[in-house]
Amino acid sequence: MTATGQLTLDLSTEADGFEDGETPKPSGHDRAKQTYLAKVTRLYLSAPDTPRKASRRDWAIANDLYQQGVSLQTLAHAIRFATLRRHLREPELGPLEPIHSLAYYRRVIDLLDPLALDPGYVEYIAWRYRDYFPESAAKQPEYGGF
Repeated sequence: MTATGQLTLDLSTEADGFEDGETPKPSGHDRAKQTYLAKVTRLYLSAPDTPRKASRRDWAIANDLYQQGVSLQTLAHAIRFATLRRHLREPELGPLEPIHSLAYYRRVIDLLDPLALDPGYVEYIAWRYRDYFPESAAKQPEYGGF
């Protein structure tokens, strides 16, 4: 408040640690998180039978996976395993509905113990996936030698 009784508002940015015109930059943690979320959604959307665009719910699930420390290798294996399981089931059972959410793979991730997975089995699943879904596999980055 000034001597005349008027209330003033200090708009300077010195108090928040930024100079005039400077915008806050994300920290290394924020960048790592954003990179992880982008990779998760790209991996998810590159799989067969998934939507063309991630929903808000998918982004929230990706954030949960980040908070839980789920590795991209584990997610890639879960997606490949679940996709193969869906497509190699008995033909008389008929086709399944398209996948509508990253939540579908979350259930598979919950069943996987990354420390208990045999590296040979993981490579076998990756090979089968590349064999059955070459277009989709070509869109997916390689995580951990998959």
